[in-house]
Amino acid sequence: MPRDDWNWDTVVNIAKKTTIVHADGSVSQYGIDRPNQRWITVLNQAGTLPYDRMVFPTESRWNTPEARTAMEWLRSLFVDHKVAAPYGSGEVSNYYFWLGTSAMHLAYGPGMIGGGYEDLGFDWDITVPPLGPANRGSMYTANAVQISAASRNHEAAWEWIKFIAYNEDSLSRFIQLTSRIPALASMQYLYPQLAENPPKSWHLFYETAMDPNIAPPPLDPNINRVEEVIFEGFRQIFSGQQAVDAVLEEVHRRVNGILEEAASSRYAALTTQLQASRDLGSGSIVFQSDRTGSWQIFRYDIATGAVTQLTTLGQNYYPRVSADGKKIVFESTRDGSWAVYTMNIDGSDQRRVTPLDMDVRNGTWSPDGQYIAFHARVPEGGWSIFTIKVDGTELRRLTYSGSATDAWVSWSPDGKTLVYSSNRAPHGPDYKTYIINVDGTGERQLFNHPRRSQRPVWSPDGKSIVVGSNRDGQWDIYIDRLDGTSIRVTNDARTDLEPAWSPDGTKIVFSGHLGGGDVGIWVVNADGTGLRRLDVGPGQNQHPSWAP
Repeated sequence: MPRDDWNWDTVVNIAKKTTIVHADGSVSQYGIDRPNQRWITVLNQAGTLPYDRMVFPTESRWNTPEARTAMEWLRSLFVDHKVAAPYGSGEVSNYYFWLGTSAMHLAYGPGMIGGGYEDLGFDWDITVPPLGPANRGSMYTANAVQISAASRNHEAAWEWIKFIAYNEDSLSRFIQLTSRIPALASMQYLYPQLAENPPKSWHLFYETAMDPNIAPPPLDPNINRVEEVIFEGFRQIFSGQQAVDAVLEEVHRRVNGILEEAASSRYAALTTQLQASRDLGSGSIVFQSDRTGSWQIFRYDIATGAVTQLTTLGQNYYPRVSADGKKIVFESTRDGSWAVYTMNIDGSDQRRVTPLDMDVRNGTWSPDGQYIAFHARVPEGGWSIFTIKVDGTELRRLTYSGSATDAWVSWSPDGKTLVYSSNRAPHGPDYKTYIINVDGTGERQLFNHPRRSQRPVWSPDGKSIVVGSNRDGQWDIYIDRLDGTSIRVTNDARTDLEPAWSPDGTKIVFSGHLGGGDVGIWVVNADGTGLRRLDVGPGQNQHPSWAP
């Protein structure tokens, strides 16, 4: 078709024709896979961006006529035309493009080609973004390499940056590993030979990248708070619950409040000196915090009180320390999708372990530090337990529970078994504790307490499992012994979750939620005495893990 005929109206028409609805109302294919994903692109094509500037914005643009046009169009895809899986529903994961159950995707760029689109089993290709009311602009992401002003090795850092960014051998490897477009023009002609699985029309990546209307994502330490407001509005709009105008006015008001509040303090120090907790012994506690405006991993040194930021890229969650205290495993979105990463206890040597075509959560170490267990989304629509060697090899799926969720896995101290939570029938939606051998045999339910028990963690002596549970009507920390007895460790008005053991097994560290965004790190003796809150700095602080 003529280039200008590829526009928003054409998207709707093609999506209608490729949405397959059966006589009983069931859908085997939607026309579009999650059209809301690159919402900045849609705003851009309508002729606006969400803020007055995209780097350290000071004012919202969510209430402009162009923003309303963009959101009305996205809403129509979900509500009026019904060409995308209902927004926020559990069935969305059944209609991914790479599963062959959606006809097109308007969001992904070359970074996903090598992983998500590998060996699909059906023919596919790409085109430029559709023409909106104003333009066909897309969105780029900033992946710059920077040298810290505090670096003691500026010259060495500069030589390293030149090597990875301006060396043809390095860029060749970069293309092979990521399928992303190289910035060096002399390397771009090699893209189809080096990329893992390039589309036939790969040259359109460059046409899109050179479009003068291409837009960046917002960059601001407070963007995490802002996007909570935005996504709340999305849920109301794309589900058809509220009118677009009313929602965007409320989003505009609340976003402006956050930007104004944050204007005077946009940066958090990478290291903060707080009160030491020497009575807790030695070692450190790693945790996640949103204090910088995004979720990052921090380490609190028990003996000195120093709190150090360990990550800066993407959103980072659920840190878990290895048994020897030298490594941390965590999950991150830094490369465009959820994956498991590792780093040294000081934050150095950050490496991705799991492939980018998996939707991965909650890594945890084997006792010998050679393997990582985690849960990941599976084609059946649920989540299953996997293990992988720390070098990224020997990926293995252990559980098969269909559309149920098997999650929050923990390795036994002897390395022979794993415990995890599952809401499989007949428990759903309640989670129960299950156990399985590391070879995938011997799977069985371990305990059957009423209501939910989540995020089980083996004790260092292998005799008990600590969980967060609402079995007595409120969320508290419990210790479930293998002999069948249990101890209620906390009993208060907080929501107590995400427990972990001290290295000697005498204490438990956990997240305590007091409401209103007040989430902190708490420590209690295993017998329920000595409860205290640790001062680890501002923000919401949670998912602690105790390093020896």
